[in-house]
Amino acid sequence: MFTLQSQMRANNQKPYLPKEGKLISDINKAWEALERAEHERELALREELIRYDRDRLCGHLIVFAVFNFNLVLFANTAAIKSHAFL
Repeated sequence: MFTLQSQMRANNQKPYLPKEGKLISDINKAWEALERAEHERELALREELIRYDRDRLCGHLIVFAVFNFNLVLFANTAAIKSHAFL
């Protein structure tokens, strides 16, 4: 920015004055806000993936438990029926 201003003065041109909100400091502030927002979004996505994996694991455990319960129930029913015929 300083080099640009110096060259314009050397050529007897009107110095460059950026519009409101276009200063380097404004751009730096916007960039930092963008980085914070990206970081927060990344954390939210990670939490959602962890929750999804945990829920999916719980779903698998429930299916496994129901399957095992049905096996035990079937085995007990078969055992009761076999004893009933003796």
